[in-house]
Amino acid sequence: MNVTRALAELAVQPSYEDIALSVWQATKRMILDTLATAVAGWREEGIPPVVEQMRDWGGREEATLWTYGGAMPAPNAAFANSCMTHALDFDDKYYEGGLHIMSSVLPVSLAVAEMEHASGEEVLSAVTLGVEVGGRIGVLALQQGLTRGFLPASVVGGFGATASACRLLGFDVDQTVNALGIYYAQTSGNRQALLDHTLTKRMQPAYSARSALWSACLAKRGVTGAHNAMEGNAGFFRVYARSEPPDVTE
Repeated sequence: MNVTRALAELAVQPSYEDIALSVWQATKRMILDTLATAVAGWREEGIPPVVEQMRDWGGREEATLWTYGGAMPAPNAAFANSCMTHALDFDDKYYEGGLHIMSSVLPVSLAVAEMEHASGEEVLSAVTLGVEVGGRIGVLALQQGLTRGFLPASVVGGFGATASACRLLGFDVDQTVNALGIYYAQTSGNRQALLDHTLTKRMQPAYSARSALWSACLAKRGVTGAHNAMEGNAGFFRVYARSEPPDVTE
């Protein structure tokens, strides 16, 4: 089994009952913390212009814009909500993976949950397993050298957000592999905005959130993505970490 497929299975195959109560409790705390950071950041510099632009584009009212109110197309809502969450840089940090992962995973999960009228259990499962997928990639990527100028929250976080969206959309493993591959085609993110102290830093996880939604929705319509996104000759590990992919049989 290749790495991409193993991650897809992790995203969509476990049942709600397979996950321990302590994990649910941790996920709930992470959700509350993430929403609180979004409320704190909703009017920070750079966020109102993002909201204005999303509203100017208009479109189908699929997902709620946090704090401001109203609804807009899911990728746009996820983008704006992610920007709010990361605006003050107080959102979660998974140090072993170098990730502000909830700033991508939660906006995507809640946007798709609105589209699909998902239950609370389904949202908790999607957030939990999206974080798990993204976190595992992040740990391995940092161990193998991702830090050379790349920003893990942008490069890695969207894989987790894509996994969350796939679960909420009821994907099977093959559909999820395609969605991860479509996301890989959009993967990017570097540290220069951080080094230059620009407002783009507040938006970088949001690019991942937006791309995750595009990826899942395109996969739902039958678009195919790279099936070896992680382990291929031009896959994630060889391109971004310049290393051999992990052996999932170990």
